[in-house]
Amino acid sequence: MKTLFTFFALLSFLFTMSQTYHPMLKEGRIWDVGTHDKHLCSPDGFQYNRYELHFDAVIDGRKMYDFDMYINELDDWGCYIPEFSFAGESDFWLYEDTLMKWVVRVPKSNPHSMRILYDFSLDVGDYFMRRPVIRIDTFIMANGDRRRVLVFTEESLSQREDWFV
Repeated sequence: MKTLFTFFALLSFLFTMSQTYHPMLKEGRIWDVGTHDKHLCSPDGFQYNRYELHFDAVIDGRKMYDFDMYINELDDWGCYIPEFSFAGESDFWLYEDTLMKWVVRVPKSNPHSMRILYDFSLDVGDYFMRRPVIRIDTFIMANGDRRRVLVFTEESLSQREDWFV
């Protein structure tokens, strides 16, 4: 009986751990997003854009984040180098609903016209923007934290997209 109780306690603990939601939007967070092209003239075949997040406003009680965009610089031969130049601010805000596990895009020109950009509550078989979630993986970060990974496919383009939660 003690073994059975221990098994269910462990199972309950693992289920709770797998459901932990880690907010995506935080002040000062930086994303480097790479686009691969085998013909691209760069050291690793990628051209990167950098996005730096910062708090901007509160609208209807929602904390809105803005981000600055940076692009790779080119060397004298037209190849991308790993240095960034400021490219401007976004024309929209990002808002995160941590209860619904959504990241929402909010145009600065019309703050009441919102669109879900990421939905981290999805499960296998759910669709988002006509793409199915085909698998859910777990990624272990360097600090030991676990992140849920939603894996999508774009069947018409045979592309794969992963979201880390």
